[in-house]
Amino acid sequence: MAYKLKDRKEKMLYKGSVYELTLQWDRESLRKCFCGMPPFYAHIRKDGANFAQIDCYSNGDDFSVVPMHPLFILKSKDLHAVSYFVHRPLELDRCWQSYKVATRHHYRPSDMGLWADTIRLLEQCGKDICNPKYVCPQNLRAEHDYWMNRHNQMEQKRRSREQMQQAKRKEAEFYKEKSRYFGITITDKNLVISVLDTLEAFQAEGNALHHCVFQCEYYAKADSLILSAHDKEGTASRRLSSH
Repeated sequence: MAYKLKDRKEKMLYKGSVYELTLQWDRESLRKCFCGMPPFYAHIRKDGANFAQIDCYSNGDDFSVVPMHPLFILKSKDLHAVSYFVHRPLELDRCWQSYKVATRHHYRPSDMGLWADTIRLLEQCGKDICNPKYVCPQNLRAEHDYWMNRHNQMEQKRRSREQMQQAKRKEAEFYKEKSRYFGITITDKNLVISVLDTLEAFQAEGNALHHCVFQCEYYAKADSLILSAHDKEGTASRRLSSH
């Protein structure tokens, strides 16, 4: 978004402190420059001391600035947001639309960092980050943890799909080397021991018992035969390896 190039000097009083915005351009240098230049001054001062720097550039009559968002946050008197986002321009850009929705609904996050992380998780989970249902949670910590778990589950499924795609490249060799052992079963009272005979069985075994039988590609090891021990109800109990 482009803003009309102009100098600005504004002042406001908030909670007993005076905030001053100064933005001054060197137009003579801009006319001689082929690329963007920063202004002479672009900062916010609080009670006479530097409070925030504004990173902005111009290439002539107009300038485009993403990190100018703190100015609008300052006008909303949300100094907690200013102090958090002023040194995180990329994070502010991602959260900006969500922040405007939250402001319209008079929502002020108790923890700005936790809220911004929740917005990131919502976006990664494919949710509408302009929907107040998501961006204005009553219990921020619970909402953050919920979407973090959802995101971790999505990542685990994605990694599992990628691992299976990689494993499929070795599936033909797996059947060539191990199919002679398929169907072997050892039973003893309530215990059943059988050879893992598919890549999907290796993956399920690894997920169920939380070990590396699939990730470390035991199905591709020429000198290894993997058997799985179950009770007769099908509950996995351990992995057996024969070399």
